[in-house]
Amino acid sequence: MFNRFRDSLVYPRRIINYRKDRFLKVLAYMVVFAVLMLSSTIVLIARFDRIPQTIRDQFQENLIEENIDCVVDDSVLTCVPEDTFEIFYSSVVGLMNITMGVSDDMPKDDEIEVLSLSIFFSNDVVYLYYGGTAMEYAYDDLPDAFSTIDFSTISSDPEEFTNVMMDGFGDYVKSMGYIIVPLMLFMTFIGNMLMILFVVFLNAVILKVRFKVIPFKETFKMGVYMGTTLYMLLILNGFFGLGMFTIVIFLILTFRQTNALNMEIMKRIRK
Repeated sequence: MFNRFRDSLVYPRRIINYRKDRFLKVLAYMVVFAVLMLSSTIVLIARFDRIPQTIRDQFQENLIEENIDCVVDDSVLTCVPEDTFEIFYSSVVGLMNITMGVSDDMPKDDEIEVLSLSIFFSNDVVYLYYGGTAMEYAYDDLPDAFSTIDFSTISSDPEEFTNVMMDGFGDYVKSMGYIIVPLMLFMTFIGNMLMILFVVFLNAVILKVRFKVIPFKETFKMGVYMGTTLYMLLILNGFFGLGMFTIVIFLILTFRQTNALNMEIMKRIRK
C-alpha cells in the first residue's frame, strides 16, 4: 500500500500499474484515508472544553433581536403575555434549517417546519423537533445553565445571552459524549467515504471518456489512487484551515498528476 501512496504522489505515471488491483485492496485504501480524515475531528473532541468562540459569534449573528419578555427561573418559564410564541434564532447549516424559540405551550403542528431542527423553550420542558417528530426534555435533566435564562437579553445584551446558551449546549455535549462522540465520528466517516467516492467516480469517468478501450473497473481503481493528493490536502486542511490555498495547490498537483498518467496511458496504447 505504501508503494501506491508514494507513486500516486511522486510518480503518478505508475498509477496505471495498479489498475488490476483486487477491489478489497482498493477499498482498504479509501477506508484508510477516510479514517485519517477523522484526525482533526478526534483532536477537536479530545480538546473540547467549551463551544469555540467562532461558533458563538456565528450564533450571535443569527439571533433575531425580538423583544421577548420571558424568563426561565428555577426551571419554570414565565412570559408576558402568557400566550407567547417567538422565534429568536434561525440559521441554515448544510441543507438543514435550525430554529430556536420560546413558546408558553407545546407548539402547534403548523408552527413547526417539517424539514428543520427546532428547539422551543416552554413551560416545564424543552421541545426538540426533528423531521416533525417531537421530543421532550425536562429542565431538571438539562445542564444548570438552562435553569435560568432571561430572554429579554436577546435584544439588550445578545453577547450575554449567547454565552448562556453556548455554555448550556457545551455542558450538554460533554454530558452526552458517550453517545454524541461515536455518532459524530461515524457520520463524519460516512461523509468522508462519500466524498472520496465522488472524487473517484469523477476521475474514473474522465479517464473512461478519454480512453474508451480501458474497462471502467480499471479507470475506477486508477481514480482511487489519483485522488491521493486531494485526500492528503483534506487531512491538512482539517488541522490548518488552508481554505482557498487548498484548492489552488490541489489544481496544480492534479494537473501534473493527470497529465503524467495520461501520457503513460497513451504511450502504452500506442505500443
